[in-house]
Amino acid sequence: MDLIKNFIKKENYTKIKIFSAFVVSIVISIILVIIMPNKIWDRLPIFSIIIMFSLIHLILPIKKIYEFIYKYRYLIAIILFAYIVIMGYSGSSIGSYQYAIQPEDTNIYYSPILGKSRDIRSDEWNVNTPIAVSQTIDENNKFSYFNDNLRAVPTEMFSIAASPVLDVMILAKPFFIGFILFGAEHGQAFLWYGKVIALMLISFELCMLITKKNKLVSLLGMILIVFSAATQWWNITDFVIWFGLALVLLDKFMTTDKYKIKLACAFGIFISAISYIFILYPAWQLSYGYVFLPIFIWIVWKNRKIYKFNWKDILIVLVVIISIACIGLRYYTMSKDVLNTVMNTDYP
Repeated sequence: MDLIKNFIKKENYTKIKIFSAFVVSIVISIILVIIMPNKIWDRLPIFSIIIMFSLIHLILPIKKIYEFIYKYRYLIAIILFAYIVIMGYSGSSIGSYQYAIQPEDTNIYYSPILGKSRDIRSDEWNVNTPIAVSQTIDENNKFSYFNDNLRAVPTEMFSIAASPVLDVMILAKPFFIGFILFGAEHGQAFLWYGKVIALMLISFELCMLITKKNKLVSLLGMILIVFSAATQWWNITDFVIWFGLALVLLDKFMTTDKYKIKLACAFGIFISAISYIFILYPAWQLSYGYVFLPIFIWIVWKNRKIYKFNWKDILIVLVVIISIACIGLRYYTMSKDVLNTVMNTDYP
């Protein structure tokens, strides 16, 4: 009896328990894959990770588990992101074309690994995803700023179409770089879950800044932001990602004396600024701006006594402003016709 109690106690026989948990998670996952429709074996590692993570809570102290996750959160995020991109997972509802084009032919239907296609998200599967993928199909004209793959006439592919372009302007849409590096399937995974993981990390850091490093409250704040209706319904992650990142980096810029860190922060703020600007949807840009502006003012105010402005900082700020202006000039030169057309519409 004492042996059983000693074995059950957390942190005793840890290696044996972890190995046993691993075996149990694999067995249960195999059973789930077999009994679920379509027997999709890609579900096996996903189920195994979820079950294994759950069982770990019975083996190790909960505080120790989450301190480990907090300490290595960026490494864990990178590993998870790399796995998702390699496997080509995305949240696209592209399978909805099955019902629209050939609903009677079920022999070639590929069901989602988890969940189901959401027909109501037509802006995604019927507009955004086909536009992005269209940039990858012509070997002689891939990722060009103006492409005729989509409409059989030259179409500006950066602003309204929001797709990957092999141009310096891609700096303003970093999540589309995956299409250029890895192709359509893995690029879609890079775009889809790159945004989700970035949103989680940045939301957490922003909440840590606001709550003065209260980890539990920051975790709750991250969950509320990531799963809010405003984020989930339209998959609008860019606004929080780029403005939130700029605020976190601004605070770091003002509180550090190391110029390598200041330069890294300045580059991140530059990417955040142009990425926010070139969302090109004023109705949401202004709305989110009203939310983040008070946080910006608060950061400047709280750091006013410790921050020492000098000529090096002035130079860095000038370089960032000039760089933003150069990107803006490049955009206007390439897309002035599209910009003028949009400026003369009532929507958005």
